[in-house]
Amino acid sequence: MAETRTFDPAAHVPRLDGSIEVSGLPASVRIHRDDYGIPHVEAADEASAWFGMGYACAQDRLWQLEWYRRRGRGRWSEVVGSSGLPGDRMFRRLRLVDACRADVEAMSAETRAMFETYAAGVNAYVDAGEPLPPEFGLTDLGWEPWTAEDCVMVFKVRHAIMGKRLLKLARLEFLRLAGPEAYATLEGIEPGGINVILPPGGTVPTSYAPTIEEVRAAAADLGTLASDEGGSNSWAVHGSHTTTGKP
Repeated sequence: MAETRTFDPAAHVPRLDGSIEVSGLPASVRIHRDDYGIPHVEAADEASAWFGMGYACAQDRLWQLEWYRRRGRGRWSEVVGSSGLPGDRMFRRLRLVDACRADVEAMSAETRAMFETYAAGVNAYVDAGEPLPPEFGLTDLGWEPWTAEDCVMVFKVRHAIMGKRLLKLARLEFLRLAGPEAYATLEGIEPGGINVILPPGGTVPTSYAPTIEEVRAAAADLGTLASDEGGSNSWAVHGSHTTTGKP
């Protein structure tokens, strides 16, 4: 028998006004939202500001955080089934979990405290009993505590899926099919800095074909994130918020 569920969107809307008591907060924090819904964090000290930023991010982007974490850890197929396996295999081979752990261990005490306090703010939102985004209910997923390593994971996943990996493999396939002379004529000479650099002890695979096919399969479930025609964003700081008074 098919299961019937009722869905109430209002039950998943975060509370954006009033006062909330949370544990682990170094000092009081005020999160003010402007007419565009953008949060502005006002805090008595830097640690509290990072905590507030994490809390505000959880209000707006908790499911997005979960998405990045599962992609980077190679656990997306737990949500979407077999269609997520190619991407999970690719990300696990990148060993991002180990890389994130190593990055956190290499941080200075000050930087690590920033990441950990931000993560504490994310978790405080959930611990306060605030509503989870609807995707958690639709997928029957619970929330696992956010960590400093997970913060780093967001950066690494964005780098992996928005960098030049697919473009490099496409050029490699073109080189294989067209030959060096045609490639040099149409593509020109690559500027320094984007060539593949092998790690110490690394070797060049004798065949790239399996890798190309794997990445092509993994890119299939990335949607527009796999596009080479993507853009970026930019932001500016008003002079009233800078020490010089200039934007």
